[in-house]
Amino acid sequence: MEGSIILPPIISIRGYSKSGKTTFICNLLRELSSRSYRVAVVKHDPKGYGLYDAEGTDTNKFWGAGAEAVFLSSPYQFFFRKKVEQEVMPEIFSSLCEEFDLVILEGYKKLNYPFIEIVTTNDDRLLQAGESLALIVDNKQLFRYYGDTICFSRDDISGVADYLEEKGFLVKRRNKW
Repeated sequence: MEGSIILPPIISIRGYSKSGKTTFICNLLRELSSRSYRVAVVKHDPKGYGLYDAEGTDTNKFWGAGAEAVFLSSPYQFFFRKKVEQEVMPEIFSSLCEEFDLVILEGYKKLNYPFIEIVTTNDDRLLQAGESLALIVDNKQLFRYYGDTICFSRDDISGVADYLEEKGFLVKRRNKW
């Protein structure tokens, strides 16, 4: 339909605190950027504690790893940072995500988006029962533990990117502001 906005696929990266979600997303961003994909990242901050773009914050790490846009969302505030080639006119703001090939959510554990879960040897509990896209594990012995679920080593970033391409989560779009 002409004039309609087609939103990019959305996946969530989930895991317990300190499981390595931010590091994994940064590594995946670098891989997807090297394949010329345009990716936006949304950091969920359900308690409103997050700082935006300060040195060492997750949002700053995502930006430095090659995200084309970074969002921080909490119950109290919403921040947005995007790379542009020229000054953006106000009427453009309504289609913030239309041009991206993929949107990655960090967190949003309660929303029903396809997800990749980070599982560690220290805490091998799953956050949510149900069908995940894949699990990222830090110990190959955990591969057997999760049976038929697709598992990747946390170092197999190119394998995860290949899997997302195969599953249709990555399709290059070239709409630009």
